[in-house]
Amino acid sequence: MQQGEYSRWKLRTPMEGRFQIIILQIAIVAVGFLPVVKLAIKQEEKELSSKEIEDILRDDYIIPDVIYKVPKHRLKVHFEEDGDIYHINYGNVLTPRQARHQPKVQWPVEKDAEYTLLCISPDQPDREEPILRDWIHWQQVNIKGCNLSTGNEVNEYIGPGPSEVSGMHRYVFLVYKQDPNFAIQLNRSDKSEGMRMLTKRMEFDTDNFIKHFHLGDPWASNYFYSKFNNYQ
Repeated sequence: MQQGEYSRWKLRTPMEGRFQIIILQIAIVAVGFLPVVKLAIKQEEKELSSKEIEDILRDDYIIPDVIYKVPKHRLKVHFEEDGDIYHINYGNVLTPRQARHQPKVQWPVEKDAEYTLLCISPDQPDREEPILRDWIHWQQVNIKGCNLSTGNEVNEYIGPGPSEVSGMHRYVFLVYKQDPNFAIQLNRSDKSEGMRMLTKRMEFDTDNFIKHFHLGDPWASNYFYSKFNNYQ
């Protein structure tokens, strides 16, 4: 082995080793003082009057395609993606990627009341010919207040997945206050036709579901648009 090669492999002196340890300790302390990165709000929640909300629901045909009456309350929904927050605001546009994870939701509650939460798309496979309407993106029942951990999740959240040629799709979040005298019991492992009709994702009959469980008029709602892009 040549002298130059030996100098590359020889052990460092004790002084060099101590110097490296000191530098490492300084770096660790410095990291502790770095600022905490907070989520950035990319789409803020907008305040709207009841009349403005009703006009928007009718202009975008949420009434009557999905519901028939204006809900009593606003359903607050926001997604978190890549360190950013995206609120939905009665018809704003989100990309499939921005809405791919289960969102945070909140609505006004009454003491001891239980609620049903739905997220549906009425535009399957597209808005022009929605022959597969409705498609369930999220279905949860028996929620105490708006604490999702207390409810029974029938269909877990699945984000938007519109095809390249299907244009804009509407994704509608609905909350219903449950009748305290009428229990909701759903079990996807029950393969009977009656249970399948109440728990399937494709061609879900929202009207039938609401009538079957005496849910009445919607308690709260909100919705957004999404369409295919190359970065889904």
